[in-house]
Amino acid sequence: MTVDISDHHLSKLQIDCTTSGSSPMSTRKKTSWIQYRYVLIILGFFGLTAVYGMRVNLNVAMVAMVNSSAVTKKQITGNCPTHSITTPSVIASNNTNTFDSFNVRHGKVGPFTWDLYTQGVILGAFYYGYIITPIPGGRMAEKYGAKWLFGCGTLLTGLLSLLIPAASTYGGATGLVIVRILQGLGEGVTYPAIEAQIAHWVPINQRATAISLIHTGGFFGVAIGMYISGVLAASDILGGWPSIFYFFGIVTAFWFVLWALLISNRPDDHPWASQEEIDLILSDLGDQKPSHNGLYSAVPYTGAIVAGALSGPAADWLRRNQYMTGTNIRKLCNGLAHLIPSIMLISVVKVAGCDGSLSLVLFITAGTIRGISEAGYMSIPVDMAPDYAGTILGICVCIGNTTGFLVPWITGAIIETQNTTTTWSYIFYLAGGIGLVTGVMFQLFASAEVQEWGLVSKGTSSDEGTSGSNSYEPPRNTDKTILTSPI
Repeated sequence: MTVDISDHHLSKLQIDCTTSGSSPMSTRKKTSWIQYRYVLIILGFFGLTAVYGMRVNLNVAMVAMVNSSAVTKKQITGNCPTHSITTPSVIASNNTNTFDSFNVRHGKVGPFTWDLYTQGVILGAFYYGYIITPIPGGRMAEKYGAKWLFGCGTLLTGLLSLLIPAASTYGGATGLVIVRILQGLGEGVTYPAIEAQIAHWVPINQRATAISLIHTGGFFGVAIGMYISGVLAASDILGGWPSIFYFFGIVTAFWFVLWALLISNRPDDHPWASQEEIDLILSDLGDQKPSHNGLYSAVPYTGAIVAGALSGPAADWLRRNQYMTGTNIRKLCNGLAHLIPSIMLISVVKVAGCDGSLSLVLFITAGTIRGISEAGYMSIPVDMAPDYAGTILGICVCIGNTTGFLVPWITGAIIETQNTTTTWSYIFYLAGGIGLVTGVMFQLFASAEVQEWGLVSKGTSSDEGTSGSNSYEPPRNTDKTILTSPI
C-alpha cells in the first residue's frame, strides 16, 4: 500500500508537532507566586549596585594606595580663620590632609608615589571607556536582547576589578589606567541594556516604579561602595586596599550567576514565568502601541535611594489616577531633582560659607532630592521611544558622563595656582549654574508622549536579530485622557 503525504498533510503534521505536549507553552504554569518582572527589578538593582560600587571604590582606595609622604603637600588656605578647608571627598585623591589623617590613624603607608596630576588621570580614566560604549550598547540591546549584554558588561567590570591590584603593582599608573578604561567600556553598556530590558518586561503603569527602583541601585552602589571600601582599606584583610577590588569582583561574579539563571530577554522566552504574568505584560505592551571619608560621601546617596524608591511609585500613582499627564509628572520630578540641588550647591558658598555642618546638611539634602530624577529624565526614554529606549539612554549616558574626565581637568585648572575658598567657590557656581540651565531646558522642551519615530513598525522582520529583536506591535499609549489632561 502506498501512503501519499501531500504538502497539506505535511504542513498539518508540522503544526500539530509544534503545538504538541512537548512545547514549553503546554507545560507552563498558569499562575505562580513568583513574578519574574520583580526578580528582574531586584537583580537589576543589585547589578547597578555592583557596577557603581566598582566605579567609585578607587576614589576611596586611592587614599590608602598613595604614599602621602612622597606627595607634595599643598595646604588649602582660605578665609575661614579657625581651620583650613578640606577638599571634598568626591575627589579624595586630591586631599593631602585626608592622606595624612588616614596614614596616621591606621599606621599605613601606601606603596605608590603618584602625584596629584597622575591621581587625577587615573580617576578620570574610567570615563574614557565609559563614553564609548553606551550608544552601540543601546542598539545591541534592542536588536539582540539585553540579558547577556547587561550581564556580561557587569561581569567584565567585576573580573577587571580582580586585576587592579596586580595591574597597579606590576604596571604602575599606566597599568591601572588601562584596566580602568576597560572597566568603563564594560560598564558603558549596562544602563542602555537595563533600559531596553525594562521596555520588554514592565507594563507601562509600573515602569516609573521599576525604573526608579532599579536605578536607585546606582545610588546604593555609591553609598555602600564608599563605605565598604573605607572599612576594607583600613583593615588588614589581604593587604588592606587590594581587598576592596577582590570583594567587588567576587560579589559581581556571584550576581552574574543569578542573572544568567533567572533572567531572559523577553517574558515569553522565560522558562518559568507563568502564563498569567506573560499575558499581563504582553497585553499591556499591545495596548500601548577611608571609613569616615567614605561614610560622609555615602550619606547623600543613601538619601537618594529613599527618594528614588518613593518617587517612582508616586509618579505611577499620579499617572494611574490621571491627576497629571506623563509629561508633567516627568517635568515635576526633574524640576525638583535638578533645580533645588543646583540652588543648594550655590548656597554652599553664599549661605554656609565656613560652617562645615551647614555645608554637610546642604550636600545631604541636595543628594537626597537628586534621587527624584529617577522618575524624571531617567524615565523619559521609555516613555518617548520604547523600542529605542536603550539607544536614547546610551546617547544621554555618553554625553552626560563626559563630566567624569572633564570635571577633574576643570577643577585642577581652577585650583592649581590658587587653592583657596574663592577658587573652590567658582567650581560650585559652575556646577550649580549648569544644573539650573539644563533644568530649565528640560521644563521647556521635555515630553513623555510616545513618538512615532520611537516605534518599530508591525512589519519589522523578526529574523533581524535574536530573541531580543522586536517582531510584535510595539507599545503605544492609548490613554487619551491622560495625554490630554489640562494639568
